[in-house]
Amino acid sequence: MVDYQTATDKFINNSSVNLSLQDMDGLEEGKLLFQVKDRSLKNTFYAQLKAMYRPFSYDSLYELTPHMYDATYGYEIPTWQYKEFNNTISIGFKHDYHYSQYGKGSYEFKFKSSAFTNDYDFNQSSFTWLNNQTIFQKLVLKTRVFAQYGAGSNTPTESALYLAGANPEDMADNQYTRAAGIIPSNWANYGYNLNYLQEGGGLNIRGYAGYTYAALDSKNEPLFAYYGTSGASVNAELEFNRLIHFNPRFLHNDFSIVTYLFGDAGVLNLSPPASSQLPLEFTNVIADAGLGAALTIQRWGPLQLAHPLTLRFDMPLMLNHLEYNTGDNYIQYRFVVGIGRSF
Repeated sequence: MVDYQTATDKFINNSSVNLSLQDMDGLEEGKLLFQVKDRSLKNTFYAQLKAMYRPFSYDSLYELTPHMYDATYGYEIPTWQYKEFNNTISIGFKHDYHYSQYGKGSYEFKFKSSAFTNDYDFNQSSFTWLNNQTIFQKLVLKTRVFAQYGAGSNTPTESALYLAGANPEDMADNQYTRAAGIIPSNWANYGYNLNYLQEGGGLNIRGYAGYTYAALDSKNEPLFAYYGTSGASVNAELEFNRLIHFNPRFLHNDFSIVTYLFGDAGVLNLSPPASSQLPLEFTNVIADAGLGAALTIQRWGPLQLAHPLTLRFDMPLMLNHLEYNTGDNYIQYRFVVGIGRSF
């Protein structure tokens, strides 16, 4: 793996270039990122060229989620296609803001399109708004608003928009989820029941992790809707751990625990995805709610160069759409785990 970054202030003030090359876990990837900030350092403009390629069919042995149920035809297909170039160009704008000593956030516009390849044809326009608000100095309300519109004739499965969380492309950029090992692959597979791994991203309806959600279209035909091209969602977490002071001496500030109530709601387009000849149809609102906790290991003793690590445990106790053949228990015990906060 090669990762090189340098400031380019002599060219444009507050600008930098990052070059990353890697051949790890069956994925060959290259990224070239240029970004520039304004004088306030609150506004960032960026452009990125990215190329991904899996040369061999057995590269699926490394994958955390090697197979998916195809959203168009309803049978199992490889999550990543081999010997196909998934090359993209992304441009975006991000603004960070503070509106009081108790509030801060950011919003980001991003456009992404396939480029320099005949293997795929797709583009995605997305908007993400994150906001943190402290309430009565004891509660913290975190919110996320996300929307994406996708088009094109052939969107790769790994780059699609997922109902429950991050897509395989984003998971491949995470050192903990880019390959099976630390996390067992059977925690990330998709099927007719809920599964246990949920990584933040996509619509982030965390209660539906690993579930091949389906809905009826306008012709009363059942279609898969657990990944697609277009959708929107709202996510919220209300942190309440400040109400109860918990910092035992034996922890020595090496660990921190955050507890919160959460709720997620959104809509996703029905399959088939990415077709310019078919109108978009969306699901009804899909939602969950529950209780969660995040444990952050802040210091690692003699391993001073190790970064903080957050382990998350969420209980989506309420779902407004049930699993297949599970009766009518909308409220019951369920759990998902993840590395890092959901958003």
